[in-house]
Amino acid sequence: MEGILHKLILPDNDIINEGTKELQAELKKSDAVPALCSVIGSSPNPQIRQLAGIILKKKLVKHRYWLKLPLETRQFVKQGLMQSLVNDQEKSVKTAIGQVIGVLIRHEIPENGWPELMQFIQQMTMSDNINDKELGFFTLQILTDMASDQFLAHAHSFATLFTNTLNGLQDPASNLAYLTLMCMVNFVAAIEGDQFMVNAYHSMMPRVMAVVKGLATKRPDKAVEVLYLVDELADSAISAIVPHLRLIVETCLELSLDRTCGEDLQIKALNIVGTLIQAKKKQIVRLKMVEPILDVLFRLMCTPGEDDGGDDFPGMDESHTPTTVANQILDMLALHLPPDKLLLPLMEKYIIPNIQHNEPNVRKAVYLGLAVVVEGCADYIRQRHMQDFISYVKTGLSDPTPLVTNAALFAVGQFSEHLQPNISIYASEIIPILLEHLKDILKKEEEPSQKVDRMFYALESFCENLNESLLPFLPLLMSYLIPLLSPPHPVRLRELAISAVGACANAAKEEMMPYFTGIMNSFKEYLTEIQSSETMCLQVQSVDTLGILARTIGNENFMPMTRETMELGIQLINKTDDPDLRKSLYGLFASVSTVLKQEMAPYLTIIVDLILKSIRIDKGIILHKDDNNPTVGLFENLSDTEESEEDLGNTSDVSSDKDNSEDGFTVENAYLEEKEEAVIAVRELAQNCLEAFEPYVEICFQEIIRVVNYPHDDIRSAALGTVTQLCIHMHKVSPGGRNALQSALNMLIPKCAEVVRTDKEREVVITGLDTYLELLKEIGSPVLEGEGHTDAIINCVKDVLNCRTECQDEGDGEEGEEEAEGDELLIESAGEIIPHLGKVMPPLEFAQHYTQFLPMFVNLTKKQASDAQRSFGVGMIAECMACAGPCLPAYAQQLLSLLITLARDQNDEVRNNAIFALGELVYHGRDCIFPFYGEILQTLSHAVVNESNSGALDNICGALARLIITNVSGIPLEQVIPVFVRYLPLREDFEENKWVYQSLNNLYQMGSPPLLQNLNPVIKACAISLHGNQIETENRSLILNLLKSCHRDFPTECTQAARELPEPVASTLKEACVS
Repeated sequence: MEGILHKLILPDNDIINEGTKELQAELKKSDAVPALCSVIGSSPNPQIRQLAGIILKKKLVKHRYWLKLPLETRQFVKQGLMQSLVNDQEKSVKTAIGQVIGVLIRHEIPENGWPELMQFIQQMTMSDNINDKELGFFTLQILTDMASDQFLAHAHSFATLFTNTLNGLQDPASNLAYLTLMCMVNFVAAIEGDQFMVNAYHSMMPRVMAVVKGLATKRPDKAVEVLYLVDELADSAISAIVPHLRLIVETCLELSLDRTCGEDLQIKALNIVGTLIQAKKKQIVRLKMVEPILDVLFRLMCTPGEDDGGDDFPGMDESHTPTTVANQILDMLALHLPPDKLLLPLMEKYIIPNIQHNEPNVRKAVYLGLAVVVEGCADYIRQRHMQDFISYVKTGLSDPTPLVTNAALFAVGQFSEHLQPNISIYASEIIPILLEHLKDILKKEEEPSQKVDRMFYALESFCENLNESLLPFLPLLMSYLIPLLSPPHPVRLRELAISAVGACANAAKEEMMPYFTGIMNSFKEYLTEIQSSETMCLQVQSVDTLGILARTIGNENFMPMTRETMELGIQLINKTDDPDLRKSLYGLFASVSTVLKQEMAPYLTIIVDLILKSIRIDKGIILHKDDNNPTVGLFENLSDTEESEEDLGNTSDVSSDKDNSEDGFTVENAYLEEKEEAVIAVRELAQNCLEAFEPYVEICFQEIIRVVNYPHDDIRSAALGTVTQLCIHMHKVSPGGRNALQSALNMLIPKCAEVVRTDKEREVVITGLDTYLELLKEIGSPVLEGEGHTDAIINCVKDVLNCRTECQDEGDGEEGEEEAEGDELLIESAGEIIPHLGKVMPPLEFAQHYTQFLPMFVNLTKKQASDAQRSFGVGMIAECMACAGPCLPAYAQQLLSLLITLARDQNDEVRNNAIFALGELVYHGRDCIFPFYGEILQTLSHAVVNESNSGALDNICGALARLIITNVSGIPLEQVIPVFVRYLPLREDFEENKWVYQSLNNLYQMGSPPLLQNLNPVIKACAISLHGNQIETENRSLILNLLKSCHRDFPTECTQAARELPEPVASTLKEACVS
């Protein structure tokens, strides 16, 4: 056996192949296992001993195979392995032996078949001899890593052992200290729900962090490994470390600044801080740790790049340095903290004082800081700092140092993505600067620099959201871009220009037609000719931009190209194995479906088959081989046919993931993006092709519902969105599809509940809640017919509103405490489900649930909550009133008091929603509100005198209209009507026009003298609303009937009003009067 194994480690393929064949034959012999065990104990070559251990592990992994061995052979193996573990001095061999033992304890311990092993571990770990003690912990670490579940029953004893060992350490950087912490990692699963374990790990955390600091000084690679313990505790047993949060964060911040300990440890320490920010953000704020974290992050962001020109931008490449990770942690702070808790110290201490700093790297850090916080603090910045941020970035764009200019360009791109629509107002200030940068690029012929990438990122992001505001700049912009589409310009520059054309098309839409022919002429060589590996990116980007043009230039303009486009796309996808190109082609097919609609039918069979193949197949998995493992490539050629056949169907023998973990793996981003685009394409095809997509709906649902559990969060979100659309398709399009719909809902409703409660990614949870919302809006009551569906949806909403989901920090914060903007969006997504539930549930049933949700909404309106939360809370109270009728009398006085108070709030949106809610309370509360009309009118009177916000003024008119419609006898019309008509027509919230004109119709039919005395402004308001299409089509008759009645009864008034109106509006009035 030893001779055969020796052949397998020689650097000669022929000899390796010969040895492999011999080993295959040898392994089929009955004495193969003891022979391997003997080699482990006797070979002088450590590489052969290690190889024998690895093969033995593979051989013994099946429980049934182990039991087939004679008892004396099993005893021989166990004794031999334990002896070799003690005697062998090579760590690689000890590890291999430990892994064999780890496999065997799965077979032996459940039957108490190896008491000697546990005695050995106990004896070694409690020995006074440091070498024996280290061997014991080394063995325990390997065994618990391989089969931790076999040891968890003894968790209390081991926790006591770890405590005593850590307390007795002389050197926190010793190997024993390292091994103890690595053993502790494997018992984290036993902590949650076990107070003894929580207390034990809690008491050990100061010593744990002392070991981390000790290892950081002497063995930083080991410090990286033991920090995994903090990761695991934060993920699975956070209660054990919360009391030591300050200590852990301070230690990690200290390590992240220590360049002597190496980048790996710096990055790991920063990531621990990020994990704790996500898990315990409220505690971080309460402990006043935000500013110390900001200080460290900014210092790291100011660190020069290794190449002096490196910009270390987050998300722009695959590099991971302390600087890029610091940017990511700042982004995480913005996403998870209330904006004022982050932005105030950031602006005051780091941005404003350093905007003109002498050191370029500090100025660079300023603009990167501005860039990364905008996503998480977008609303706050739009409301309070918009002008400041624009002013800062304009300064950066004119900075003489390219490093700083690049950072400012990156900031412009981030602003453009996250500060819409406000950012578009500044187009006239920003675009000329970007065009100057583009003009400079055209003058240079060398390969594009980093500045070119940043400039195009800023230009694209800014332009694609401008819509018609881009048009004044479009001719000059296209005169720069179209020449860049073709050779001899560098490939990278052409790729960027092609992408920028797509961004312009998103904004300009049909106005791109004058440039369309020139663009397509440039694309022709990329779309129709075979591309090299260097120019393949141009084909991919051309397909992407062609898809954008199909969506934007108008169906009539693109229709003549649809057949040619589809044939080209199918031809390309049949020839390629490039995931980037397939992804782009799926997007192109979806785009063309917006033009062809049901005429896509001839292409769907081919397209859907290809899409489903991409969804099913997990291509792109990259194995990471261990270079020190002498069996790399070996086991692909080894098999034990007899063993494999007899274990077919024996599910009890399935080994754990760790049994086969010599290789790690990742999935290439390109394949993830292909899968995501394939899922999204199904959604669009179903939405656009309607009946033509009918044959594919059920198979697509069955395939994509499985992807909801995919490890990648973007794919989970895309899958949820697509299966939602497929259910809507079944409901609206599929003939007789009720059974299929109910079957689909029976899978989707509980799946969404699982996502909402357990997914740790907030965006995925929001998508899960949006799924419920869309199903209720588009399908209605069938969503609630399945068993448990109503409870599933309602309980999910409650869990989110009470911060009880995995992606939320439940904490112990005050009620109504401010949240991060992302958390507020999560709460809003949950809350919006409630009124839609009310629309599809029987009123009495909904009333029972309303009584539970109302206190939650009221809680959101408290003073300590953010303006956005308070506005949302009162908005939800208003939206639910139409469905809460039966229980409104019980809450009338409480709601009235709350809404009257909020109608005087300093925030425009809160006031606006409160006044709207008052109107809704009046309309739906009816009799129970009549006694309070005087108080309500007094509130509205006070509000209209002091109000300057257009939306709030419109809602005052809407509330007055509802008062008139509901109980006109309770209104002093002589006082109210003159004020009412003075504020017509509405300025902004045109949905209120329905109520306004209904109330005016009612008053007119009553012959109300105060109204007849004010007909002129009423007629003019009608004409303006009608001319501006400011009322829904189904309610236009309210205006038309009123105008016809006025013209019939008071023609002079109509003629006078027409004279006082601008000509186009007067013409509309005349047509309405005589139609």
